[in-house]
Amino acid sequence: MAGVAFVTDSGASLPAPLAARLGIEIVPLQVMIDGEPVADVPGSPDVVAALREGRGVTTSQPTVADARAAVDRALASGADEVVLVAMSRELSGTAGVFDSLADGERIHAVACETIGPAQGLLVAAAALARPSAAAEATALVSAGTASALVVDDLGHLRRGGRLGALTHAAASLTGVKPVLEVRDGRIVQAGVKRSRRAAWADAVARACDGRSGEGVAIVVTAIDDPAAQDEASGLVARALPGAAVVHWPLSAAVAAHLGPGALGVSVAQVGPELVAALAASSA
Repeated sequence: MAGVAFVTDSGASLPAPLAARLGIEIVPLQVMIDGEPVADVPGSPDVVAALREGRGVTTSQPTVADARAAVDRALASGADEVVLVAMSRELSGTAGVFDSLADGERIHAVACETIGPAQGLLVAAAALARPSAAAEATALVSAGTASALVVDDLGHLRRGGRLGALTHAAASLTGVKPVLEVRDGRIVQAGVKRSRRAAWADAVARACDGRSGEGVAIVVTAIDDPAAQDEASGLVARALPGAAVVHWPLSAAVAAHLGPGALGVSVAQVGPELVAALAASSA
């Protein structure tokens, strides 16, 4: 496979069949339950159960050895260059691990300003574009995306250092449902609503704002709450007719910081080829 190959972290939540089809190598983030390592499996029932039971779930950046192994697999596939794509530097040390492997010649590293399925959509679209050089590949994965979130308990984000204390305190005092967005690589509060359904609708509206349906892919995911996922998907379909709307289970590492009941809507302009591929995979 000449050209550029992509490596990304498991936080991108890319479905394994799609990653394999596009030749994307996945570097696992580290997840532990009560100090015992578990695989970063999207939609992990073990992690969800542990969170509901109040057990200790912690995460960490990938190991250098795992990242190096992924790069070696990509080069062995025949790639001329490899681009490692990490989640936001503001949310993880993963970018630092990837940076340590970059040599400026055949191996390059870049961090998105997002996380989760939005990151996965960018990497998938870039891989489908088949860039011939790393500079082109880096530009593709630096494109803008939109992500909005609703969580039942902000404590998971606060304990992991992903959210400011003031946001958590404000939500706790008022008893409302905060709507969060990923902006410039950070998770910030964008608004508040009095009910979960109103918060879901606001999250969908924020993620879809300013978009048309053409060439747009949307990932809707809810942690252990299929009813929320289905309702939000219906709202998205009405907001952006013609867009590809799919469900991807979240990486266990990302889910650990959002908690059960969390809903996420990720939107990216990915082009017709990936839209068609996603539509076919969800049919």
